[in-house]
Amino acid sequence: MDTHSTKRHLVWQVGVPTLDAALPAKTLKEFSLRHPSRPSQALPPTADIDGLLAALDTKAA
Repeated sequence: MDTHSTKRHLVWQVGVPTLDAALPAKTLKEFSLRHPSRPSQALPPTADIDGLLAALDTKAA
């Protein structure tokens, strides 16, 4: 994430058959996110990235 500009990007590298198999759209919606429709896509200003990462950490533990 570029913290020196107003643009926020997330680079996602997936090793699963589909992104939805790893992280369902329903889960992303809880954090104001959606699956990307192109390789480089800006995150919405309401995206709760910290919340998503905390939820993933909790689930991985």
